[in-house]
Amino acid sequence: MSINILYCEGGNKSPDIRVLTNILSGSCGSIKPAGSKYGLDRQILFIRQQNLLPSSVVVAVKDRDFDSDDSLPQNTPRNWSARVNNQTIQVGWSWERKEIENYLIDPEVVSRALGSNAVF
Repeated sequence: MSINILYCEGGNKSPDIRVLTNILSGSCGSIKPAGSKYGLDRQILFIRQQNLLPSSVVVAVKDRDFDSDDSLPQNTPRNWSARVNNQTIQVGWSWERKEIENYLIDPEVVSRALGSNAVF
């Protein structure tokens, strides 16, 4: 799926926006800040249903901080879906880890620093 617009929770200068812009520059249409993740799924659905961006693939990515899901990473994408009229519609993805910053930590460095106290 070729993505034209990727909405990401956070503001213009949030770590998520800065990291994704650097990593995805040139391979993803545009990356736009979306503010809070709460209600972001509804924003994406509204854009799609109202055809506000015709012929554009619009999705979102959110983190999992403050979510009740404490499952361990499985190294596979986590689909993020919303229920509308008894249908499940994918709106994007969520990080496997709580925040994008957690991907920037080198496990080897943590292991050396924390020794047997390191938990991954």
